[in-house]
Amino acid sequence: MLDKGGYPYPKGFLLGEGTGCGKGRMVTGVMLHHWNSGNRRSIWCSKKKELLKDAQRDFADMQVPREMQLLDTRTFATQQSSGDAGDGVVFCSYRWLANDDNRKLLATWFNEPPAAEKGEDAVPTNAGQKKYFGSGVLAFDECHAAKNQLRVKYLPNGDICKKASESCGVAVVEMQMSLLKEARVLYVSATAAAELSELAYYSAQKYELGFDHLRRTFAMRDASPLGGMAALGWQLRTSGAAVSRRLSLEGVQFDIGTFFHGLLENHGPEYLKAAEAANPSRSGGVANFRGIFTAARQKFWKQFAACDKLPAALGLARRLLAEGKQVVLALQSTGEAAMTDRDDTDGDDAGDDAGPEQRRLLSATSRRKRDELIARWKGLKLPENALDHILNSLGGPEKVAEISGRKRRLLLKTEGEASGDKFSRYESASRPANASLKEIEAFQAGQKRVAIITAAGSTGVSLHAHKADSRARHMIILELPWSSMEFTQQIGRVHRSGQAHLPAYTLITSSFSAVEARFVCALARRIKLLGAFTRG
Repeated sequence: MLDKGGYPYPKGFLLGEGTGCGKGRMVTGVMLHHWNSGNRRSIWCSKKKELLKDAQRDFADMQVPREMQLLDTRTFATQQSSGDAGDGVVFCSYRWLANDDNRKLLATWFNEPPAAEKGEDAVPTNAGQKKYFGSGVLAFDECHAAKNQLRVKYLPNGDICKKASESCGVAVVEMQMSLLKEARVLYVSATAAAELSELAYYSAQKYELGFDHLRRTFAMRDASPLGGMAALGWQLRTSGAAVSRRLSLEGVQFDIGTFFHGLLENHGPEYLKAAEAANPSRSGGVANFRGIFTAARQKFWKQFAACDKLPAALGLARRLLAEGKQVVLALQSTGEAAMTDRDDTDGDDAGDDAGPEQRRLLSATSRRKRDELIARWKGLKLPENALDHILNSLGGPEKVAEISGRKRRLLLKTEGEASGDKFSRYESASRPANASLKEIEAFQAGQKRVAIITAAGSTGVSLHAHKADSRARHMIILELPWSSMEFTQQIGRVHRSGQAHLPAYTLITSSFSAVEARFVCALARRIKLLGAFTRG
């Protein structure tokens, strides 16, 4: 199929292998194959720049020649701006790609030979082999995690509506459809999509399948979402445009932990008070505000249910550590936003002149209701943040690896032991930008036997038993995500290829079964749709 200018549209392939299958090595192998074929320049785009270290590991495992250099964005921009960055692979993030100047610089390097080689369609290499420009590999790694950043809106004529589209989405589509037209596009994702709308930026795949087929698929989606996803998955695999294998689960242990939690017994009255405070009268108000409040209320109960599981989770973790295993506790949120908000409003007694502008209510009745609600919330003795509680209960940062995206945390400090007036207090501590990378190394080396992972910090990381002398991994799932993709990524951190020991999983249930059923049902539905596409 040709575009408006008569050029063929780019070819695309979906590498939908499951978590732990070695997709990084596969991407490296594809780029190495094109390198040996004369396409000496490729682009590897991923969710975050910290994943460069994993790419370097894959290059070493595949014994990539030294001439095929792996460039980070800073090195590339410096060298390319002063001349030519040379052959190799540029590793960048989606955010970096969203900058117009960065895209143009990357396209110039990818498509055009350096000044010394201008006018040559194929430049001989030192080995006598011809070298080509503009037809290397364009790999979009971890594209499932960037789906929310890559939303693209189209006009009726098929052009992109830049005003209504995310800058990252515009960048990804432009790289495929206009800037790098002859590139071989490789989509890499363990969880390609759970909804058809999440495939909007698979631009090259649209032309592989054809627009008529996509219209029929979307029509089937309206009649049967499950059937639409399954049909699209079948078409991609049978046409040779996708592959989606998975690691076997044979021998992997799964357990649903039903425990009698101490939190409900100790905080039963607080639960009732919180339920009353979190469910005010629905009369009056604006529908949009009620929707925002409902979303905040769901987040609150999600955290409350996770805190209810802490006594059982900590007891299980200590038992597993005594058995010689390494433990991974899986959460989703860090609570950093709430801690920042609390610090920003510290000392504010909800006075009319103290808070930000949105807190200044004109109505005396509204101010009175607000003050009453705040007073009720301050009177509750709610449990502390789950992440901080686990960290402080299992030995602190010296023994627990925190693999999260937060920059600050609360540490429990004990003082006054010498004088006999012993007391404990929480102290805010900052974390360096590369803290998670060091924590992963410490956990994999066995220096820290407990790891806490969250959605923000665990994308693409490997926490499996990778050496013969390493300890078996056991994951304790405390908090379920909303997204099926995040859940698949979550459990895939400890079950990966090349592991010396099979992992085990324990999903701890909450005492508040009615609260947690809401989250489990929503997640189960999304997992079903994801399975229809990848395994249907």
